[in-house]
Amino acid sequence: MKVAIAGAGAVGRSIARELVENHEVTLLERNPDHIDVDAIPAAHWRLGDACELSLLESVKLEEFDVVIAATGDDKANVVVSLLAKTEFAVARVVARVNDPRNEVAVRRGLGCGRRRVHATHAGLTRRGGGRRR
Repeated sequence: MKVAIAGAGAVGRSIARELVENHEVTLLERNPDHIDVDAIPAAHWRLGDACELSLLESVKLEEFDVVIAATGDDKANVVVSLLAKTEFAVARVVARVNDPRNEVAVRRGLGCGRRRVHATHAGLTRRGGGRRR
């Protein structure tokens, strides 16, 4: 399964470490200080803003099974998620919600149920890429 993770901070790297053993993982990060290929050498690393269509087109996001928006910015996570769903027709999109006050707005904006938008780290790995519900 191909998984793209927007945001290679502590949360994005943690998710990538859990998934990289069984999946093809690509980390998208706009901050060069967060690029640490040695931390997760099996992952593909791309420097760029995941809110930019050009970056998403260059990684061929339409070929991914899952996109995880795991940045520290709720607005960026919504943009990445909406682009993944509407422009690239990615089947499963998960958005990190940093501020609980934004959860309802994020769910409404993405038009999904709670478990598809706001998932805990343990929930992501437990689902095994969405096969168990």
